Amino acid sequence: MLLIAVSVTAFMLETMPELNDVVPLRVWEAIEGTTVGLFTLEFVLRLSVVNIVPEYTLKIFLTSWMNWFDLLAFAPYYVRLMLSSFALGGFRVLRVVRLIRVFRIFKLSRYSVGLRLMGEGLKRSIQALWILVFFLAIGIILFSSAMYEAEKRVEPSQFFPSIPATFWWAV
Repeated sequence: MLLIAVSVTAFMLETMPELNDVVPLRVWEAIEGTTVGLFTLEFVLRLSVVNIVPEYTLKIFLTSWMNWFDLLAFAPYYVRLMLSSFALGGFRVLRVVRLIRVFRIFKLSRYSVGLRLMGEGLKRSIQALWILVFFLAIGIILFSSAMYEAEKRVEPSQFFPSIPATFWWAV
């Protein structure tokens, strides 16, 4: 669990511009490489011993959504390495791949009973949550439309050039 916390904290701190002069890029890369290496080792070890326990088969391992989150936690690192070796480092794809590192936070639920219970509760109440999302969307549309109309009369397109651009305010 400490490794997950270190990885996620380093990922967040790496984005802070004020740390660019204090912490060299190679330090962030070393932390990333070390944590990804350990995540990969853990995943491969779990995969290699999957058939030792009779009731835990490869099929069960591959259909577990937690194992897919674990894979998503370290796979972007290897994708980024491959893309950078092909000199594709400047593309947006690379940025998206780096963003997927956030999935490491889901590894915490493997070690926390409370997070697993919360996940199960969310899964069981998905219909009610969709109703909440629907009403939230209605509220965002109504309030952003009202703000757009109010601001359009005072200062046309100064801050809110369109209703969709006003959504961020309504949230």
